[in-house]
This record gives sequence, structure tokens and C-alpha cells, in this order.
Amino acid sequence: IYERPCNLQAASFIGQSNVFEATVSQCHDDNTLTTDIAHTTIRLNNTLQLQPGELFYMVLRPEDFQVWAINEPHNDRNKIRLAGHISAITYQGATVELHVTLQSGMTITTTAFFDEDDDTLDYRVGEAVNVEWIAGWEELLPHATT
Repeated sequence: IYERPCNLQAASFIGQSNVFEATVSQCHDDNTLTTDIAHTTIRLNNTLQLQPGELFYMVLRPEDFQVWAINEPHNDRNKIRLAGHISAITYQGATVELHVTLQSGMTITTTAFFDEDDDTLDYRVGEAVNVEWIAGWEELLPHATT
């Protein structure tokens, strides 16, 4: 249920989730789709066999993200990147919860392990960052219709 929820209710039932509502822009022959997430065009595995124009949810857990300073080069082709800035930091012992406001205005929650051997946090509120995740870690869910 936690790693592969079947719907938005299941994704929200256990643990935190970052939920992005999106529309399929284009489908490709390699079973991928193109969509815009937070003002960024990205390509995802089309696990739901969605068609252009269909709405869906993309779900990522806070621990799925890595957060990097905007000037840190990371050119891993297997990662998807969104730009934003840190809007809040919460130290939680072994982890640090970062709230990142994306360029679209949406705020997401990320979780990073805190280095207990280094008593300084490597992040500051207002800092421009990239948040990224390994392609395929996102979960696509059908859009709820009421």
C-alpha cells in the first residue's frame, strides 16, 4: 500500500504524499508519456496506458526526493528535476524535513537524513534548490472522478 498505492485515498492513508495533478500532453511509442509538472515538461513511464488529454495524479513520497543547491551540477539522465526554493526546515532528529516551494507555487515536502557528525544544516530558508527523483519512483494514479 505504501510503495504502490492503487488510488489517491490509499496514497494518503499511510504516510505523507506529494500529489501532483497532471494532464497527458503526448504519448510515445516506448510506453512513456509527456506531461507538465510544476511548469516543467517531463517524461514518465505510462503505467496506466493513459491517452493524450487524460488527467492523472503523480505521487511521490518525501523520502523519494533528493535536494541539491541550484548550482550543484547533477547530470544523471535517470533523474527528473524540478526547481524551487526552500520555504521551511524542520529538524526531526535523524532526518530533516524540507518544504520546497516549486516554481509553480506548489509546496512539496522532502525528507533528508541529518548528518549527526556535522551540527550545521546544509540548507537555509529561501535557498534556490533543485529537487529530483529517480525516474520510475513516481506512482501514477487514475484521476478521481466525482
